[in-house]
Amino acid sequence: MLRRLGYSIIQCILLIRNYGAWKGFSIWRQINLSFSQTAVIQSRLFKNRLHLRKKDSDIDIFNQVFAELQYKWKDIEQLNPAVIVDAGANIGLAAVYFANLFPESKIYCIEPVTANFNLLKQNTSGYGNIQHLQAAVWFKNELLQIENPEGFSAGLTLNSSNKTTGIQGYSIDAIMDLLKIEHIDILKMDVEGAEKEIFGQGPVEWLKKVTILVIELHDMYKDGTANAFFAALNNNFSKMYFQGENIICFLKKN
Repeated sequence: MLRRLGYSIIQCILLIRNYGAWKGFSIWRQINLSFSQTAVIQSRLFKNRLHLRKKDSDIDIFNQVFAELQYKWKDIEQLNPAVIVDAGANIGLAAVYFANLFPESKIYCIEPVTANFNLLKQNTSGYGNIQHLQAAVWFKNELLQIENPEGFSAGLTLNSSNKTTGIQGYSIDAIMDLLKIEHIDILKMDVEGAEKEIFGQGPVEWLKKVTILVIELHDMYKDGTANAFFAALNNNFSKMYFQGENIICFLKKN
């Protein structure tokens, strides 16, 4: 109880520091003083209301994105990305952050889980530069199934399905073809352990078509994930930052 209270106080302080006393406290109040199962945030910071499920991981993700600023790295404001792909978009909070920062960018959100996908569309409804694709990022094109359906929505892991129905998985190359993307300026990847297969089993020539890769690794879900990632990267980066749970890689241009 005390730990939760302390975390809530830190959240309030960070929101006030980032957005000012009135906006920061208003957001904190709407999250923490609501008695409904879903916190609804209405603020001029966002083009639509944001909906966060209290019994899921939504509030933790909101804190990572907007309080802890885990997607803000050195000189990010100086970038002018034309295309951003959010692989593992969850309920759209990182996409909203990027859309506010880069309103001229085209942002493509890819999310496999239906409950998340529905909230993703709702949470990004005011942003005309955000598009959605319900699918999973994988190392090849095939049907997938959720291995731990009882888990939180931000921690669901996928694997190959032995059934005739399931979640459609696509390789990065296939997604780029499907969405008619030639180059990705920022690829944000938070795919709950699927990065082990993506970087360890699939072709990785698509890395040459990416400028900045923002990734969260999940060795806690699948041993060997980090090894697969760094082996595929093969020192092909000019600089790397660690920001919260994310690794930000600036890939070398060939």
